[in-house]
Amino acid sequence: MKNKKGISLIVLVITIIVIIILAGAVILSLANNNPIESANEAVFKANVAEYNSELAMAIANEYLQNSSFDSATFDAGVWDGIGDETGTIKQFITSMSEVDAAKFTIQDGKLIYVGEDDTEKVWLAEIEINSEVFVIEANIPVLTTGMTAKKWNGSSWDTVSSPDTDTTWYDYENKEWANAQTVDGSMWVWIPRYEYQILTPHSLTAQTIAVNFLMNTEATATSGYTIHPAFTFGSTELKGIWVAKFEASGTTSAVDVKPNVTSLRSISINAMFTACRNMETTNGTRYGWGTSGTGIDTHLMKNIEWGTVVYLSQSIYGKNSEVWINPNINYITGQAGTSASALGTTSTYAYDNATYGVQASTTGNISGIYDMSGGTWEYTAAYVNNGHSNLTTYGLSLVNAASQYKDIYIQGSSDTITLNYEANSSKKGDAVYETSTSGTGGATAWFGDYATMPCSSDPFFLRGGGYGGTTGVGAFNFNCQNGGPSAMGFRPVLVLSGTL
Repeated sequence: MKNKKGISLIVLVITIIVIIILAGAVILSLANNNPIESANEAVFKANVAEYNSELAMAIANEYLQNSSFDSATFDAGVWDGIGDETGTIKQFITSMSEVDAAKFTIQDGKLIYVGEDDTEKVWLAEIEINSEVFVIEANIPVLTTGMTAKKWNGSSWDTVSSPDTDTTWYDYENKEWANAQTVDGSMWVWIPRYEYQILTPHSLTAQTIAVNFLMNTEATATSGYTIHPAFTFGSTELKGIWVAKFEASGTTSAVDVKPNVTSLRSISINAMFTACRNMETTNGTRYGWGTSGTGIDTHLMKNIEWGTVVYLSQSIYGKNSEVWINPNINYITGQAGTSASALGTTSTYAYDNATYGVQASTTGNISGIYDMSGGTWEYTAAYVNNGHSNLTTYGLSLVNAASQYKDIYIQGSSDTITLNYEANSSKKGDAVYETSTSGTGGATAWFGDYATMPCSSDPFFLRGGGYGGTTGVGAFNFNCQNGGPSAMGFRPVLVLSGTL
């Protein structure tokens, strides 16, 4: 009798176990890659991004309605879906769904999640929002050889030993901008990449500028926003830039950026441009980065770089009010008087004076940038390309420089201040057309600053105003000059390869 061949009981049991294991793996894989869950996550995160954008606009509108408004006291509760929206988050974020309006509040001007969904909490943590606090995230300051991170301890600058992990040396949420120092003692301030929105551009009234920080070199702007052009350097997108904390001092062969010293003046714009470029290589050893120029770019501040400082200053992450004048008649850097428009005097307060000095900072505290109002007029690497001989007489190196080192403005149908101003109405981020109503020389810029467009024999831009300008000077002031060696100053900007 032949034995019948078949599957033994043991083999059958093993087969069933294998099938169960395989089925479990498939189920787990589907669970971990659930397309429905992934879609829900994407929608939720996109909605939160939109809510934050709308909240920023709501805060900006509050500032427009009330100049004494403080976003740190801006609160709104959840909405129950049936009652009056007044005082709830739906009043300010109208796009928020009824479901989400029961999960979010506004506390101290921040979007706060008060829901109980653990999955949503995980998603929020991934985009830096959790159930307790919304953390403002900006690009980490990039340092190079010869630069040390600095933090103010109340009386002096401490060196931050681990700047990549110890992030307490800056806090943009609390208007504390990152500071660094080069080997020569010069001070620099980090401006991280951001996008901005001016609700009513080309107006006389100073407004809170809505700002959203952008991570890495993100190149897609939120609807209604503009990625600030200062973060495009030629064809390269930047994570941020380092700006001189004070007006330049020292000499053309040894440019310093230090407080409480006499600013460097009375040289042509050509000499300023060359001095800034030489910081990169010829004089690089004194700053600590050597003379190769590898990974380093130093240049004369452009109009759009001036703009990126004052726009951030006029946001909730900066002073968000008028930067006080430096009224020191001896051109001492980092000084302040006793009011926003103090008369020229020798009796001034140093930048670290907690009562008056810090009012001349772009943050209202010691972490900001100084001398943006008063001190000495500053040339920027910007000019109207009107063909006047002064362009090459006083600014040949600048005019011949690569495009990333200058802002070129077109001439109007006729070379006049009015027509040149109108011809450049599409310029963004430079604190010229967007923050003034005309360029004819009157108090037509924000905070009553004077605004005069370059033309004719004065094709170069000046910024900030001088110590004696009182009400007409300021961070939004612009004027014109021939480029010659008059009592004008300047400041350098530093771009590092690590920001690319």
